[in-house]
Amino acid sequence: MTEVKEFKETIKDKFKEIIREKGEKYEQVRLWTQDQTRIGLMPIHRKRITGKAIRPLISSEIKREYGYLFGMIEPLTGKDFMMEMPSLETATMQVFINEFEQEDPESLHLILVDNASPHTTEKLTVGENIVLIFLPAN
Repeated sequence: MTEVKEFKETIKDKFKEIIREKGEKYEQVRLWTQDQTRIGLMPIHRKRITGKAIRPLISSEIKREYGYLFGMIEPLTGKDFMMEMPSLETATMQVFINEFEQEDPESLHLILVDNASPHTTEKLTVGENIVLIFLPAN
């Protein structure tokens, strides 16, 4: 059985188990999806018009300026939580999770995440009211 198929078949039971174990402590259970994307600038070198057999002089240095947008969306309500961060690493993911925890500490948050290294490292700590659920690789 593929990982995706197994995930689809077992996710309902996994949700029920998590809610049974932790749900009574919280006012509500909320399901979120989380991901991040790189945003920014990378200059595009375009063609230059020159005389025949003359090579144009252009800077060969490629400068990149970018950051990352971390975001979560609650599909049932459309609510979101987003932060712009300077990099994609465990430390910035930790800041994102810490800020999110403060938004609604009375709810149990089930967060669907991919298997990116900032999510799966043992260095990432999440509060009692957050459960990360890892999506299978395609």
